[in-house]
Amino acid sequence: MKESFDGVALHPYSPDVEGIKKQISKMRKVLKKKKDKGTKLWLTEVGWGSKKKGRLGVGKKKQSKLLKQSFKLLIKKRGRWKIGGVLWYTWRDLPKNESPCDWCATAGLFNTGGSKAKPAWKQYVKFTGGS
Repeated sequence: MKESFDGVALHPYSPDVEGIKKQISKMRKVLKKKKDKGTKLWLTEVGWGSKKKGRLGVGKKKQSKLLKQSFKLLIKKRGRWKIGGVLWYTWRDLPKNESPCDWCATAGLFNTGGSKAKPAWKQYVKFTGGS
């Protein structure tokens, strides 16, 4: 299998950080079993909604807290888990008619127009070094 791909993408959506950890551990075990333990793991969608709606809608304060907890964990374990990169689901909230799920519309780090940052943006900047 090694010749077939350079990395694996995972969308480890979970109501909590422990669920993310479990999904990554499970994927690493599969890669090890298939003799691909050196393969990079890319977390290509991570996020929570800033309104309490749906399974992953947690509110603004908890969205910020979960971003901080998850990024802190991923930085700590990036070498062991061979994390190639992490992408937040969306930069700004989606218009309701364009939202693919019940919490997705509020998963952004900014409001729909992109003019107002949410508390999670400050956490994101701390980890990424942006401004």
